[in-house]
Amino acid sequence: MKTGEKIKKYRKEQGLTQKALAEKLNTTPQNLAQYENGKRNPKPRTLWRIANALNIDMDCLLPDRADFSLVRDSDLLTFNSLSQVVGFSGYTFGRTDDTDDLYICFPDGILKLSHNDAADLQKDIRSYTDFRMQQFKKEHISDFVPEAFFDYTTCTIKPEYKKQSNSQKKTAVPDSVATHAHTDVEQTPEGIQHDLDIMNDNSMRDKK
Repeated sequence: MKTGEKIKKYRKEQGLTQKALAEKLNTTPQNLAQYENGKRNPKPRTLWRIANALNIDMDCLLPDRADFSLVRDSDLLTFNSLSQVVGFSGYTFGRTDDTDDLYICFPDGILKLSHNDAADLQKDIRSYTDFRMQQFKKEHISDFVPEAFFDYTTCTIKPEYKKQSNSQKKTAVPDSVATHAHTDVEQTPEGIQHDLDIMNDNSMRDKK
């Protein structure tokens, strides 16, 4: 489904006429009709305003992948992606209606940037995010569940992983025993019990 078809679909679902939606956008019904009929493609800033007027995410109005070639897809994706990312930090990424310039709104003013600058910023943010996610995974590796043990359909951890995890906990060697283990000899259940017996004997002697 194309962007224009989606605008029309969501407009009708909300019981709005072209005139009513056009008034919310401060444009004419004729302009809106051209968007819906596919005669004109709305600029990213305009598409963002349409989404706000319809109380939906901008993603909902992006064309299906089969129709991406019909619009300025790279501009749309860059605009939407940066709008969401910088918004989490309190910044606003926008586009002027008159000159079609991109800008980031800082507390003390705005910073104009080119499309290439925006694309580079998006790459930098994605690169750092990937790095930090891998770092975060290492910091919490004990809670990591391998892909083979996670059911993505039901979003649940498979029972066999829970059994395996419980089994590992039961066979885990206590730290007190591990410190007395011979580093060059593989520990057996008999050896572990032997170490425990020695430790218990030592404890009894200390009490005496």
